[in-house]
Amino acid sequence: MHLPSSTALELVDERVPVKVRRLIDLAKAVTTIETVEQRKSAGELHAQLGAERRETQRQQKEDVTLLSAMKKVEELRAPYTITIKTLDDWESFVSKRMGAYDTQQLRSARENQSRVNVRTDTKNQDIIADAEKTGVKPLLKAAPIVASVAKTIKTDDGLSSSRKTVKVCKLPGLGPDEDPKPIPANDPRLLKIERANLLVNWPQLKKLANIAGMEEMLRAQGLIVEEEFDYTSRG
Repeated sequence: MHLPSSTALELVDERVPVKVRRLIDLAKAVTTIETVEQRKSAGELHAQLGAERRETQRQQKEDVTLLSAMKKVEELRAPYTITIKTLDDWESFVSKRMGAYDTQQLRSARENQSRVNVRTDTKNQDIIADAEKTGVKPLLKAAPIVASVAKTIKTDDGLSSSRKTVKVCKLPGLGPDEDPKPIPANDPRLLKIERANLLVNWPQLKKLANIAGMEEMLRAQGLIVEEEFDYTSRG
């Protein structure tokens, strides 16, 4: 997951349209998510940010094509580019908050499901014992499924925000988005990393974690492979 810097979030370029600024003001309020209602609102906002980013990308392509003969292409592209980058940063910001909430809720759901399964198994053992005494076929009960946080949140206007689990590869001591090459050689975090891993194409290497059969090879090279949530907006 791409995580923007705090500076990028604090400074909103004056060329960013007012309607986008309004979405950003809503995103700034998503500091923590503690309730189902807040999670639903965050998912709807994530979907709206993504829809606005895709619309800006469409407008950029359309307007630059039409007006490139009248102005420099880069001059035309700049306001769109900064708006797209800003929206992308805030999508990532909201995604991180949703991820923290979903992780906690899914962990809680797994623990609750485990307790429900144990209680159901205990009841089934009693049912089996009673059936053996009476010589009838036992009617066993299935454990009820504990509800958890939804994978997809939909808005009233047809937008959606969906969660999936992906594998990420990272170097020991570094974040998943950190490329070791720009880090100074005397940085103590680099001492944990095998020299061969400092020379590879790191952005390309990260993609290998989701290819079948590559996870063990990456681990064997001293790399860390973890799972995280990836959020996608559609509509």
